[in-house]
Amino acid sequence: MARLYFASAVLADGRVIVCGGEYSDASGHNIEDETNRCEIYDPVADTWTEIDPPQNSDGTPWRHIGDAACAVLADGRFLMGNAFDGHTAIFDPVAGTWTLVGDKTNGRSAEETWVLLADGTVLTADCFGHPRSEKFVPSTNGWMRDADVAVDLIEDSSKEIGPGVVLQDGRAFYVGANGKTALYTAPAQPNLQGSWAAGPDLPMAGTQTLGTKDGPSCLLVNGNVLIAAAPVNGVADDYLSPTSFFEFDGTNINAAATRPHNDHPVGDGHMLLLPTGDVVHLLQDETDYYAYTGYGSPQDEWRPAIQTCPTSIVPGSTIQISGTQFNGRSQAVGYGDDSSAATNYPLVRIKNRTSGHVRYCRTFNHTTTDDNGATVTSMGIGTGTRVITTNAAVPDDIEPGESDVFVVANGIESLPFAAVVSGRWTP
Repeated sequence: MARLYFASAVLADGRVIVCGGEYSDASGHNIEDETNRCEIYDPVADTWTEIDPPQNSDGTPWRHIGDAACAVLADGRFLMGNAFDGHTAIFDPVAGTWTLVGDKTNGRSAEETWVLLADGTVLTADCFGHPRSEKFVPSTNGWMRDADVAVDLIEDSSKEIGPGVVLQDGRAFYVGANGKTALYTAPAQPNLQGSWAAGPDLPMAGTQTLGTKDGPSCLLVNGNVLIAAAPVNGVADDYLSPTSFFEFDGTNINAAATRPHNDHPVGDGHMLLLPTGDVVHLLQDETDYYAYTGYGSPQDEWRPAIQTCPTSIVPGSTIQISGTQFNGRSQAVGYGDDSSAATNYPLVRIKNRTSGHVRYCRTFNHTTTDDNGATVTSMGIGTGTRVITTNAAVPDDIEPGESDVFVVANGIESLPFAAVVSGRWTP
């Protein structure tokens, strides 16, 4: 089915889940074109399969999901909110079932930006009930009230906010729909409150205030955050143009190059972080895409580090690669309830040393060992020295010869691991 503005995520097994849609061509239960339909895409079978939506405690399905806030938890489960009430539910990709978890403390999750933190919790600045914040704590399967945001980020008339993204230093950076920004520092224990501090204001455009009213941001490989912003005036239904771009360097917000054809509201644009580190900015009705380049280099301590990998690779086989920081240190791409493009999972590419040709491998089932020695799914961020293993399906027509293997997370590649690809594989 066709849908616009919906919850979505790449799961640890490589499938993609999509749920809801603020606008859709679905029939049946909907309100203002909102839909409750959910589907999963299997890239191996190249098929879509519809799944049931979450159910309420009385057994009835959620009637509306719409443009729901969501996040993949560190253990690989998919957390999603109901935009019309405080209900939240978790989808278990292994069991294929939904489970209701604790309701949000502010009554509804509409318009929110949920951010996965390194301690496994999911943070949100409340749009309804602002300037409150709260977080989902997986160990309790519930939401807890967190500290109030130091500066209000919400345009009250529309209840809109901008994106949120975790920085390389672990702080969460939120951009407001009113020209303000804020930074969150996590506590020592997940079940405690963290602290908020006001960030720098977005620059003015002459006499106009700029803000990100339902729009994107992306953590660049150099550690800065690329921000899209446009004029805001406090009027609920006004989504103004043009869109301008800025970089936040952890302290200051500086002007960045603006893409061609920027005469559009900020919410019409989406960002996609590529494995090369480039950031594609695309409009939902546009056929020409533009990439943000010239973003600098990462610090070596941010790179994934390969520890074990086969030195002889057979085309058409599945190999296992282990190392650290395979999930990256951030989800990297933020938007809010309308779009999700998190990159906290490993990609694998193989580069032939003679020709320079690059091939990507499908990765799936990323795992680690927990404190009790059990093998568990790994979709967390900022995992430090914890060893992560991923499976990579090698293309059966990959070019043979001496090659280098790279693991990429958040657009940042590991140092090369030398391997030899054998002759063409035959089944």
